[in-house]
Order: sequence, then C-alpha cells, then structure tokens
Amino acid sequence: MRFLFVDKIDAYSADQIAGRRAFAADEPMRYLSAPGRAGPVVAPGALSEAIGQLASWLCLERNGFTARPVFLFADRITVEAPVAVGKVVDLAVTIEGLDQETFRFTGEARVEGRVVQRIQACSCYFMPLAELEDPAESRRRFAALAQGGLTYDGVGGE
Repeated sequence: MRFLFVDKIDAYSADQIAGRRAFAADEPMRYLSAPGRAGPVVAPGALSEAIGQLASWLCLERNGFTARPVFLFADRITVEAPVAVGKVVDLAVTIEGLDQETFRFTGEARVEGRVVQRIQACSCYFMPLAELEDPAESRRRFAALAQGGLTYDGVGGE
C-alpha cells in the first residue's frame, strides 16, 4: 500500500493548487460497496487525505521545504458521492490563510467534473520538515509531481 495520495500536480499559484490521484482497481482503501453502487468504492477518508496532501505540497513549496503541515480539524467535510475504484480523481485546493505557524485551506475532489467531496476550512499547523523526512527528497518528489507526475504499477493513466 502506498501513502502518497497525489499522483500529479497539474498547476499551482501562490494560493491555489490542482492535481489528481488515480485510485487503482485493487485500491486497498476501499469498501466492498456503497448504497446504490454495485462494486467497490474508495474510502472517503482516502479522498480527504488526497485533498490534504495536495494542500501540503503547496505549503511545502511556499515555505521552501522547511515545514510540513499537520492537520488539526476541518469545519466541514461533505461527501457528495461515492467514488468507484479505478477512477481518476481531480483535486483542487485554495489556501485561505497562511503564516509562519499555521494555515487554513478549503478543497474539493471531482470525478468526471462532478464534485464528490469537499473540505471546508481545514486548520493546520507546521512541524519542521527535517524532523519528519529529508527535505531534499521532498523537493525531488514535488518536482516529479509537477513535471509529469508519478506512476505506479497497476494504476491506470489519464
């Protein structure tokens, strides 16, 4: 199982970032079915994690890869629809506030243009990146995500 929930960064600016995550047909973070669906679906928590990780990448880039966000709470997480495994999920995040110690973001996940999950006003604080992982490796991974994305065996492409 992999814990990187962003496969590609499509675009980013000072306060917004867009990316995607392909959830493989054998996605381990799934339910066998959901009401009204005939087949496995991605766990909503995995979608929340993908949105949060995309927000993290923008914060890391903005702070020069010195601090990683740790999520505290969200004012609201809304699950609009289940996501079948094997789908590509488009992710978008807007940073609403950022200082040296904390930040706040809102984000959403879409499948084929339809919103499937929203996170509103998620508050976070920063921990020194070097205490958690090698900053140079984080820079390399960000560059790979922003320059074509990462691929994994068994995961469908675009």
